[in-house]
Amino acid sequence: MTLITIITGRLGSGKTTILNNILRTKPVNKNVEVIINEISPLNVDKSLLSSPYQVTEISNGCTCCTKSEDLKKAINTSRQNRNPDTILIETTGVANPSNFVTSLGLEDTYFTNIVLVIDLYKFAETKGFSKSTLNNARNATTIVLSKADLVSGNVLENALVKLKNASPNAKIITSNNGSISYDDIQFRGNPVQRVPVKKNPFKEFIYYLFPEMKNQHKSTSQVFSFETKSRINPQKLESFISRLPRKIDRAKGVIKTSSGSIKFNYAVGLLRMENSPEQTRTSKIVLIGRMTWQDKIRYMRAFWNMRKEQAMPLPEIYSNLKLLFA
Repeated sequence: MTLITIITGRLGSGKTTILNNILRTKPVNKNVEVIINEISPLNVDKSLLSSPYQVTEISNGCTCCTKSEDLKKAINTSRQNRNPDTILIETTGVANPSNFVTSLGLEDTYFTNIVLVIDLYKFAETKGFSKSTLNNARNATTIVLSKADLVSGNVLENALVKLKNASPNAKIITSNNGSISYDDIQFRGNPVQRVPVKKNPFKEFIYYLFPEMKNQHKSTSQVFSFETKSRINPQKLESFISRLPRKIDRAKGVIKTSSGSIKFNYAVGLLRMENSPEQTRTSKIVLIGRMTWQDKIRYMRAFWNMRKEQAMPLPEIYSNLKLLFA
């Protein structure tokens, strides 16, 4: 029986780092597949994985609402063709976990484990959990408290008390630097079952006309994406990211440099850059947060100036303009 593990959490909470550690500690006899969802039209999360796996990418939308049909199709295709032991799904940072059970409508033979990743560093900074975080905790079967090494014992204890009150039946794990193993998330929740919902005829008619609106949730986050075949100056990129305003929740990507490839992750003021063993053909950069059009144009200009080559081919200009309006 396939175990579906949904790894969800706010932007920059540490989902990709935790996913990497889960894959790194997977027993050799276990067949695992990965589905990665990216709200940006430019999917870079696959490039951030440290190990090669069967990965399905779903871009330019959220699998808990607008891309739920794509997710159902990916899960059914995986199970019919390869029947893995576990399907790991990494959601976007704006996903609503409570939407998954109602929007997926999977067969009763599937067991689900909704793993909610919560950033303790962010919790300490804001001095508490938001209402949406506590609501998401109530729908989680496993809660991972990430970045525990960056906070004091009092902060950790305070977080544990609040989460145990909100979700007394959830399994709670503390993580330092994403230190979660494959065995930690082998927790079988209840089978996903179709729950009868009283339908509103008017809403059903609107959903028939505009199916992308079904189960859609609101988000204040905007996405900026940039891609180029040129080499990027890593020093200029690091300097740029270090000056990003706090309204930018997340920056990530992989860049081609004069000496190889570099992966980078930025969240809550923390930047991590590391050499990538795989050579990338294109530099891909994604920013997520609260942005105006003026911000996006300024960011595009800044990334153009980081390129090693002076001239930018017309096809690249066109493709980046398409990304800007995607």
